[in-house]
Amino acid sequence: LGILWIIGIYRVNNQYLKAIIKTISSNYFNRQDFTIDDSATLKWLKEKVVTGGEMEVINILKILDSGKSKIFDDLVLTSLQNPSEKIKTEAINLIQQKNIPVSANVLMEVLINNNSTHLKAAVIQTLCKIHVDKSFILPYLGNKNPEILAATVSGILNFGEAATQLKAEESLQQLMHSVNPKERMIAAGILGELKGYNNNRHILYMLQEEEKEVRTMVLASAGKAADAILLKEVIKMLHTDEKNVLQSLFLSGEVALPF
Repeated sequence: LGILWIIGIYRVNNQYLKAIIKTISSNYFNRQDFTIDDSATLKWLKEKVVTGGEMEVINILKILDSGKSKIFDDLVLTSLQNPSEKIKTEAINLIQQKNIPVSANVLMEVLINNNSTHLKAAVIQTLCKIHVDKSFILPYLGNKNPEILAATVSGILNFGEAATQLKAEESLQQLMHSVNPKERMIAAGILGELKGYNNNRHILYMLQEEEKEVRTMVLASAGKAADAILLKEVIKMLHTDEKNVLQSLFLSGEVALPF
């Protein structure tokens, strides 16, 4: 009987761990329904975020997202070892949003060893936020890829030091005044990503844009800025570009109500 109990306990424990992983990764679990307080479950979760499929791992990270949980931080960093670029990108975004402590060397390795433009852009933003050595970031201001260039400029302007911000400001000015509409569109997109940076004067300038696609992006950036002075100018364009002006007002939220 003792031998049978030992075998039974071992098998039940394995099935229990499998059930937890399956339930968490299938998005049917609430984070408040349980606590991870044993090493075996944590070990299984770490293995799963490295070897699991995209939706499975992303669901695990979202459900276990509990703010400042050490377990959650460990799982996010472990998920960087997953071969999926989508999972790596999700992990990088979580590191940036949640201020998860991470070594700059780990992020640099991800940046160098991956070809995904979207992933590289996310890593650059995060490196800027944790104030990595400027000599590593500044060369990306000359990158020809629009997404990487935009991430570098906005990352430096949002999180960089005064000296590096001047370099990024120069790059932004060049994009804004470029004869190439695609480069002006990059500038318009950057203006929508800046937080706490005084970019209203740039948006006001670009609201005069004649190229329709660029103007659409500028109006979206004006909405995200949620600034009263900008909204006064945006509302004047209602008769010429109703759809994009309404979208801009929508993005600005309750600040737009008086207008």
